Amino acid sequence: MKRYVALFFLAVLLCILPAGMSRSAWIGAIVSSVIVLFWQNNWIKYWYLKRKLSVLCLVVGVVGIAVGSYLMFNLKKDSAYGRLFIWKNTVCAIWKKPVFGYGSCMFPVAYAQEQTDRFRSGKYTATEERVAGNPEYAFNEYLQILVEGGCLLLFGVVVIVAYALSGGIKRRDYGLCGGLISLLIFAFSSYPFQYPAFCVVAVIIVASLSTKRTIGVGNNVYGHCVLVFLVAASIFLLFLQDAPKGVIEKLDKCRYLRSTDALEVAEKGYAMLYPDLKHNADFVYEYGLCLSQQKKYLESNELLRHSMLLRCNYQCYNALGGNSQQQQNYEQAEKYYYDAIYLLPNRIYSYYRLFLLYAQPEFYQPDKLKQMAKIVLTKRPKVYSKAIEEMRGEVKVILKEHGLNLSN
Repeated sequence: MKRYVALFFLAVLLCILPAGMSRSAWIGAIVSSVIVLFWQNNWIKYWYLKRKLSVLCLVVGVVGIAVGSYLMFNLKKDSAYGRLFIWKNTVCAIWKKPVFGYGSCMFPVAYAQEQTDRFRSGKYTATEERVAGNPEYAFNEYLQILVEGGCLLLFGVVVIVAYALSGGIKRRDYGLCGGLISLLIFAFSSYPFQYPAFCVVAVIIVASLSTKRTIGVGNNVYGHCVLVFLVAASIFLLFLQDAPKGVIEKLDKCRYLRSTDALEVAEKGYAMLYPDLKHNADFVYEYGLCLSQQKKYLESNELLRHSMLLRCNYQCYNALGGNSQQQQNYEQAEKYYYDAIYLLPNRIYSYYRLFLLYAQPEFYQPDKLKQMAKIVLTKRPKVYSKAIEEMRGEVKVILKEHGLNLSN
């Protein structure tokens, strides 16, 4: 029965993995499977008994890994370059605070500052500018741990994992060890532990390996109790991550009211939902925009800055610039727009907002106006959309109204 159940779940996983298009998941599955087969069949004996065949298999395996890595890299090339750029900035951020890190959930702030400094300094390539984005995570759990908790936290995690794996290997519990290894490999180029479900899986595996090692074979009652407690606590914490019942429906109603310009009613709804969703970056950002539309700029700025602590988002700078512009604080608005550009220079919208700022009579600057207009009209967008076409059309109209020609 165990064999049939295992084959059933293997079939389900083989259906899910191709659909997910996750190279990290494939690498984790393949490498951990090979390691489990190596342990299970004791391939070291084959190395001594059949040396030539073992060398041939090793060469074929290395060539297969090289070819497979090349194909997987080119499957989504920009995604791979994007992750490399994220790791590059993350390592630079870690270097500034390597021991204790920046604090829990502070990755968006640390990363945004590092990416802004890089683009502001001009030390970047055209490829890095093209693939830059607003990452919520480091796409590498070990780097994320170093950013938020420093070397001390990562050392503690490594000790716990090594303790569990060593116990599993000694008892030849290769299945659980392989599952943990696949999760660790997956975490190298993705962000599984940002989802509670993966954390529950990790806790179950580590607890199983650790409790078995601690209590031995003859006394399983205590270990089983500890394991059940950890699983129950993990599931309880998993349910706590979900928003309270009815919150999502109320949020959709607030969004609808805001889209129909029923701003006062929408604001009341956002205020009621704030205690439950104050850690949701999208919600906080929308709430700030709703207040901005009602000209409550101080409250809006406070929420937008709060959203920037939750997510690396260049649109928060644009919204802050818009609030300053409405308050006729044009120098501050210019600064915010440039902050948005330095954070994400491949987005045309920030240049467009600067263009509109320089076109205002109170802050009219023809040279900078022409500079921004040229960028908006000629810069290659990361993703082309109808909005870009509309922005470019408006830029041409405003240039014509001011009698400016970009060829001069």
